[in-house]
Amino acid sequence: MILKLLVAEDYPDIRKDIVDTLNADDRFSVIAQTESVEETVEAFLRHREEIDALFLDLSLIGGTAFDVVQRLRETSVKIPPIIAITGQSKPEFNEMLVEYREIIEYLHKPVMSNWADKRDICLAKILAALYDQPLQGAPTNGIKRIGQTRIMVQQGNCTFVLPFDDVIAFEYSRSNGGTKILTETEREPIIDNRSLTEIERELPPGYFYRVSRHSIINPDKVNRLTGSKSDNDTYAIMSHAKGPAIFVPNRNRDGLEQAMLERK
Repeated sequence: MILKLLVAEDYPDIRKDIVDTLNADDRFSVIAQTESVEETVEAFLRHREEIDALFLDLSLIGGTAFDVVQRLRETSVKIPPIIAITGQSKPEFNEMLVEYREIIEYLHKPVMSNWADKRDICLAKILAALYDQPLQGAPTNGIKRIGQTRIMVQQGNCTFVLPFDDVIAFEYSRSNGGTKILTETEREPIIDNRSLTEIERELPPGYFYRVSRHSIINPDKVNRLTGSKSDNDTYAIMSHAKGPAIFVPNRNRDGLEQAMLERK
């Protein structure tokens, strides 16, 4: 399958670099390229039956990638997954990325200088967004979930916008004192420099359960609990192959079991 793309970038040389690199990859084909918000909206509406994903620079002529998303929302058309690109990290962009569920990945320039490392991540997230509805952040169980359904985490210069339904667990990282994030889509854990407590502040109630000082888990991903309430050591056995056995103090076992029941 060849993914057909629209690329929006206001600098011609950078746009050419992005387009040439994508077209050189046998999994991508750029069928439209633009430089402004207006052109991007018009081009997408003209080719909406063909386009699988958008690569949008956050800063465009006449506005931002967020303006493009807002304009497309107003048309009621189905918006494809978006890879957002920027040359600098701006706090206001970071906050808005969480609100725009259509943006599935956030890449820093120069994007194409290490495209080989980023290609698989982008490809996997685009395909997941196109064909796996739970990765869009939509609830699939009886819990009523309102508002935020994604969290943005930072590993070095790479930013990940993760749907909550994608996360297996957050764990204390002994290597740097930050947080190790286990997901179903990334091959390796993501290491965020923020503490587990700082991460927890960004999580709305109803999605995760803190089982200990060192671990916050997604009850949806628990397959079973070991032992009984009388045992000294209880472990949550995660259903996903990459999920480890996570220690659960007995004082928190009842709360976790209740959270697991509410998901059914």
